[in-house]
Amino acid sequence: MTRHGSRREDRGKRKSLLWVAMLALVLLTSLLTACASQAQVDQAHANKAKLDQELTHARNDLGLPERLLTPVTSQEKKVANGDGGLTYDYDSAAKSYTSLYNQLLAIEQSAPQ
Repeated sequence: MTRHGSRREDRGKRKSLLWVAMLALVLLTSLLTACASQAQVDQAHANKAKLDQELTHARNDLGLPERLLTPVTSQEKKVANGDGGLTYDYDSAAKSYTSLYNQLLAIEQSAPQ
């Protein structure tokens, strides 16, 4: 009886240890994928700066009214909202800033001069 009980305990310990190892692996994988490379961070910040510079040009040099720029600026705020957070996706942010920049260029070209 003792031998069978001991085997069950060993199996239980192995299962527990396996679950802990799997959980640790999942957590480690999640943390590694959540951490952005410095290149991704730099690209997102560069694309945001380019967009902000073009917004300044649209306001100051082209005199576009804020109502035309609101679709771009409101989306930019949403994208920038999580910057610096652990789960912030800098790659998606960089792509969003580029898309907003292109949207702004289209607004500038279609706006009456």
